[in-house]
Amino acid sequence: MNEVTLSTCTRCGATIATDDLNAGLAVRVDGSLVCEMCVDTLPGEAVVRINRMRALKGLEVTTYQVTNPKTPTLQLYSFTTAANVTTHRRKLVSDGFYEAPKLPPPGQRAPLPVEPKRTVTDRVAPGVRPGRTAMLIAAGATVAILLGIAITVASLSSKKTTPANDSALTTPAQLPPPEPPKPLKTRFDYAVDPIAAWVQVTQDIDCPNLVRQGIAQELIRKRNQQLDTAEEALAERRLDDAAALANGIALPDDITFRAVRDRENDLRNRLLASRTMASIKPPIPTKIEPTPTQIPVPAPNPEPVAPPPLPVPTPIPVPVAPTPVPVAPTPTLPTPVAPTPPSKPMLADGQAQVWNAPFIVTNRDKKPYALPFDGNEFIPENWPGGIDAIYRSSRALTLKHHAMFFDLKKTSLDQGGLALLLHPLRIDRKSVVLSLTDAKGKTITLPPVQFTDKIWTSVVIPLPVDAGFDAMNVITLGIEDHPSAEGIPEDGGFIIGKLVLVHGRAPTESDLGLRPTALLPDLNRLGNIPRLVKIIAKNRKRSSDKRFLELDRVRMVIAGPWSAHIQVRSDLSAILKNTYGNQNPDGSIINAIFTDAWLDTMTKGRGAPLDPTQTNFAIWWTSAAEMATWPNADSAIANLWKKRIDQLIDAGIIPIVVIGPNGQSGATRAAAEAMWQQFITIPQIRLYSIPVIDLRAMTTAEDGSMDPETANRAIRLIGDALLEFNYIIRRQGAIK
Repeated sequence: MNEVTLSTCTRCGATIATDDLNAGLAVRVDGSLVCEMCVDTLPGEAVVRINRMRALKGLEVTTYQVTNPKTPTLQLYSFTTAANVTTHRRKLVSDGFYEAPKLPPPGQRAPLPVEPKRTVTDRVAPGVRPGRTAMLIAAGATVAILLGIAITVASLSSKKTTPANDSALTTPAQLPPPEPPKPLKTRFDYAVDPIAAWVQVTQDIDCPNLVRQGIAQELIRKRNQQLDTAEEALAERRLDDAAALANGIALPDDITFRAVRDRENDLRNRLLASRTMASIKPPIPTKIEPTPTQIPVPAPNPEPVAPPPLPVPTPIPVPVAPTPVPVAPTPTLPTPVAPTPPSKPMLADGQAQVWNAPFIVTNRDKKPYALPFDGNEFIPENWPGGIDAIYRSSRALTLKHHAMFFDLKKTSLDQGGLALLLHPLRIDRKSVVLSLTDAKGKTITLPPVQFTDKIWTSVVIPLPVDAGFDAMNVITLGIEDHPSAEGIPEDGGFIIGKLVLVHGRAPTESDLGLRPTALLPDLNRLGNIPRLVKIIAKNRKRSSDKRFLELDRVRMVIAGPWSAHIQVRSDLSAILKNTYGNQNPDGSIINAIFTDAWLDTMTKGRGAPLDPTQTNFAIWWTSAAEMATWPNADSAIANLWKKRIDQLIDAGIIPIVVIGPNGQSGATRAAAEAMWQQFITIPQIRLYSIPVIDLRAMTTAEDGSMDPETANRAIRLIGDALLEFNYIIRRQGAIK
């Protein structure tokens, strides 16, 4: 991927490639070159014109929202490209909203030239004179004579006009005074507080776009300062201070603040994980007293001794915000009494079971819709690992709002409870109502579950304690929209990712068994992945970037101290088979050899380790074993990663890189950490959004080895990240 550079950006100094300038990604403004990343920093009108030019070339451009004062509730949008139409429609179908920046008001745009209207008096064939030519000539001569007489009379009367009369005719006092130009509003016309100022400018149609952008930057800068302080408090283990700063400002719901909101969510997830880890008490080791060696004497009638109970593994922290639901019984409408069912199969005390029973629906209502991971249905991003199935609610005809009813007849919840993972899907859904019904028909309504923004939320429900409620025979769990939410469309239901039933103890968030997403966050992934797919299609000599990749053509290159373990390779084979459908997963795992001879030929022709005809995806998991060949971070980045990532892309292969856990020991561990820190800033990673699975937070022994439990967890995190990336690449339409 060697590109001939043209010049550098006059704003940030970045190198501008000739292809980017010819394609319209980089532009020339007033003779100065501006790179693709700095185009958005130009004034609003300049960005609109550049996007219009890019749309004509078929490039990805911003779709603007157009406001019509006569129809404020109607969603109107400006120009777009054919490639964006499908994404636009899917987003509107999924939740009824398509977030787009507002088009600058007409006062800030240059008016388009208007072609003068032409009046046709006589419609005759070319070269043919009309039949009334003589009459028209005579009429023209008469008009000319009358005009000459009028000019002569006017000249004679002007000579008789006195100077006083002349001044009276030209006095400007008789003309109305011109209206003074309306001054443009500035930042001083709005409140000092940036949040209050943002509310004002969103309601003011006369606010200049530059003032609006300046207020947004003030709010972003202020919020980033708070988040920086919160990061320092979290690093110093001052969790209460970090939580207070993380919840300091509620940013407006606007696409301008999307990057800052993503940073807020990431900070809250890490804060929750830190609180969960701090609440887990380490086991107290049993002190064994030394005793003198004695010959054991068998007892005459030895009593059988029960083996000690197996230790319960520590649950994995959940990367979402928990919402404990207190119990508050409320009166409900009477329901018919059902007979008491026979005794249920009991769970062991403290046991948690994932719900897999059917839904309860009437003959007229539809069942909740299962969302597959094949990319055909929209799934909210950043879903945690450990989810096997996702369901979206349907709108009940009798209730006229969305609802789900779960059949719990086969499980007893005595002295237990439930744990759920929910997502609102829509920004206008603020809460859902939960209820429990026993076998006698008594229903207890729980307080509503409040949603914070559009994020995954875990809910813990302890079993209600009520004199008239039979906790031993809970048969139905209901989740419903508030009755006032009747305007939400059929495909705009809420989402449930998991339901766990607990018996004999209070449920906890860890019962959900969720895992944090290991795919490295990338704010530009949805915008850059199409660019990467187009490059891969071009390098594979394909005329279209649609449906040209095969998901099961995957190879995995591994290295590190545990790469030779049979169990690790077996688990990786299972991941390749379950996630990619690879029919020969054992033969798809290759040991890396860090020599120039092996690396140069790994993509050359048939029979190569990464044969391009048989490989569409290449997963690299080296655990910093390359540090034995390149002992410092700079040499490893220059000689391996930068060079080989380009080699894979040139061969038409999408690279997927796993960084961490640190498989090195001694002084090499610090060099490995420095190498990974540089790796995530490589231009190919930043510009093409190459997927990176981050396992740096996992700990290993001093010699770089992993215990079986840590290795198993690492492999599960890799599987979760690969499933998420496969969903993203399927949404692009690149998979056959």
